Amino acid sequence: MSIRMDPRGWILALKAIVRGGVFLAVIFLVEGAPEAAQHGILKARDHCSVVLDGGRVECVVKVENDDADTKQYPAGKKFDFWFQASNKGLFLNPMNRTMVAKAKGDGEPGCHGVIYKRDRIRIETSGPGAHVCVLTRERKYGELTLEGPPKSPDDPWVFSYAFGE
Repeated sequence: MSIRMDPRGWILALKAIVRGGVFLAVIFLVEGAPEAAQHGILKARDHCSVVLDGGRVECVVKVENDDADTKQYPAGKKFDFWFQASNKGLFLNPMNRTMVAKAKGDGEPGCHGVIYKRDRIRIETSGPGAHVCVLTRERKYGELTLEGPPKSPDDPWVFSYAFGE
């Protein structure tokens, strides 16, 4: 645990000194230990939604003998993004003020200094190693790494993830 001076305390102190007043209070913030980073595997198919905190994936499943086209994804405020597979590629679509970016470098991890956007991004699926950066609505960072394309059309996309670092 560490203790540091809150910048607002310095501003108040300076204003009081400039006005000739006496400043008696000092504002401190107590910082706890950082949250432990999460690591895991996400297995997702087309139109699956993801909550990165905890690595939870939910999908809408088409029931056999159902003629309705269920091209929809689970919605709700808890989700960070959803996957969309098409003949143009695999896309990650942010939800609920989550932002995404492609990691810097060619196939190299690294989310420092990237520009996050709320637009969907295309994930390079030609092989393993594509990296995607995620900034959730709670201002927590995560990184996804494609482990490789599915071996068959019925298999899910597999991503490793790190969250909260």
